[in-house]
Amino acid sequence: MNWFSAALLVSGEDLCPALVTELIGEPCEQQTKGVPLLKGDGSILRVPKFGRWSKAIRPEDTDEWDIGEVIKQLFAGLPETTHVWSKVASLETSRSRSAFR
Repeated sequence: MNWFSAALLVSGEDLCPALVTELIGEPCEQQTKGVPLLKGDGSILRVPKFGRWSKAIRPEDTDEWDIGEVIKQLFAGLPETTHVWSKVASLETSRSRSAFR
């Protein structure tokens, strides 16, 4: 199914993605401000200007058609307590958002 993507993103200018990982688990992707992202050959792809932690479900990750079920898959294994999410929201200048395409 190639018609959607769903993602949970936490980002902030000085966000340390390792702190987010400690609170809610391993990301699909992460970046740290000022730490170069590398291409497969070891050369620099780019140097991020902000920190980011993200977990995503892409079309190749599921054959589910129901977006509600996809959201359940996205949040499976993430903490359910508001206490943890309050800590995530308080990390430096963090912003959280969910994206569905």
